[in-house]
Amino acid sequence: MKDVVDPHLRDQQAGFRKGRSCTDQIASLRIILEQSLEWNSSLYISFVDYEKAFDSVDRKSLWRLLRLYGVPEKTTNSIRNSYEGMTCRVIHGNQVTDAFQVKTGTVQQNSQASSAVWGRNLEDYPFNNEPATDVHQWVIKWPEKISNQELWQQTRQMPVEQEILRRRWGWVGHTLRKPGFSTTRRALTWNPQGKRKRGRPRNTWRRDLEANTKRLGHTWKQLESLAGDRDAWRTLVGGLCLTRGSQA
Repeated sequence: MKDVVDPHLRDQQAGFRKGRSCTDQIASLRIILEQSLEWNSSLYISFVDYEKAFDSVDRKSLWRLLRLYGVPEKTTNSIRNSYEGMTCRVIHGNQVTDAFQVKTGTVQQNSQASSAVWGRNLEDYPFNNEPATDVHQWVIKWPEKISNQELWQQTRQMPVEQEILRRRWGWVGHTLRKPGFSTTRRALTWNPQGKRKRGRPRNTWRRDLEANTKRLGHTWKQLESLAGDRDAWRTLVGGLCLTRGSQA
């Protein structure tokens, strides 16, 4: 069903879509904000919060939209049948209410029907309600005086700075593999009309990215070409992290 519905969704819709995430949207907004502030360019942002969006979905409209988007009738009927005659109970004050019929909304907010049709990114984090069964605790006593370097080796973790660098450049490679019309990719090189203030400019995400690019000895065009080869990109990022680690 995703293959049928996805082409109808706008590029800006990132919720529940393959190869897209809230990280893309947040990073794009951050870059746009930083560039607008640096170049003294006016920027207007509008936030829309859909109250109880999934709970208030009209199911008849949902079935019509599925047909409109070209979802096979058999698939639409299967989804519709799974919701017909649905009943729920509510626990309140250690008491369970009588069963009542639910006629609007979707039970699973991350279901194929609701997410694919509406494309709304309403939940940023899939909470897990299952209790934890295993808890491990590491205790480091003060007299041991373990250095950070030794601690990283014991836990097999790289330093925080290198981990941030690795994830950042991993995301850059992911973004550069997107099509040229992608909003997230366009934000990487977007510059607004305006004029900088006097004095030294503030360090920004973009400026730090440009500094690392220069340190690698590559141009932006070369990085765009290199990002298409995932193995080569991982090698590039690994080399950058090692270089930064040796300098630290």
